[in-house]
Amino acid sequence: MARAKSAGYSGAQAGAESAGYGGAQAGAESAGYGGAQIAAVRRFNRFYTRLLGLLDEKLLASPVSLTEARILWELERNPRSRAEDLLARLSVDRGYMSRILSRLERAGLLSRSAHARDGRMRLLELTRKGHTFLSRLEETASAQIRGLLEPLAPTQRKRLVQAMAEVEALLSAPRGT
Repeated sequence: MARAKSAGYSGAQAGAESAGYGGAQAGAESAGYGGAQIAAVRRFNRFYTRLLGLLDEKLLASPVSLTEARILWELERNPRSRAEDLLARLSVDRGYMSRILSRLERAGLLSRSAHARDGRMRLLELTRKGHTFLSRLEETASAQIRGLLEPLAPTQRKRLVQAMAEVEALLSAPRGT
């Protein structure tokens, strides 16, 4: 079957419905939103992931992927978390999470320790190396965003940040309000 344009580029093609790329359009129309709105959101997602290089195998030319970096970030902010806690916060597949945690532990970025009251439970936390690594990665990420914001006028930066806050608020709000 030919690859549907909407699978990664633009528009919809015959066969996209069965491939899971553009389908449900008829249902979307009757729900009060249409293919043009869906296409606009998907187009923005493609633009933003490309702009930040999020489709690269490794994040910001580091040795970790975006998912691995996010797990490190979560552990920095929530030390002594359980894998279950990370699964709930990130909605990552259990097997994938297990492989990532093992990889990060082998790299010396995190450690696992037994819970004081329940030795079967493993608590995760960043090692010193993990804290240092994440700090450098955060600096690199901030520099990347600074580079995106610098060419914009102050009023444009303000509008951009307000628009991003609006997107976050709309997509975080209870549905249908």
